[in-house]
Amino acid sequence: MTPGKSGDKGWFLERASFPDHSVGDGDFVGTARLTNVNKAPASASFTLTVLANGQTVASLQGSANNVPAGKTVTVQLSSQDEYQPGPYTLDFRTDASYH
Repeated sequence: MTPGKSGDKGWFLERASFPDHSVGDGDFVGTARLTNVNKAPASASFTLTVLANGQTVASLQGSANNVPAGKTVTVQLSSQDEYQPGPYTLDFRTDASYH
């Protein structure tokens, strides 16, 4: 899933993807491609809220450490929310960013 470029606190969500099934005990998981657009290496924690039909179905968290300026990384996202099928819309938030 590729949202319109979404950014917060010097980080941009390039795209997110989710398997078409749950993992473990029904948990919702995914990955996000995030770019550090800060002028220095940075670490951050993120929340990606997943909505289906306008309703929140999951809140997934992930983090990236010491990402060089301008670089894009893949972040593993996890949640204890139960998996629900899409289609989805996304709300991306950087919870904390450290330089």
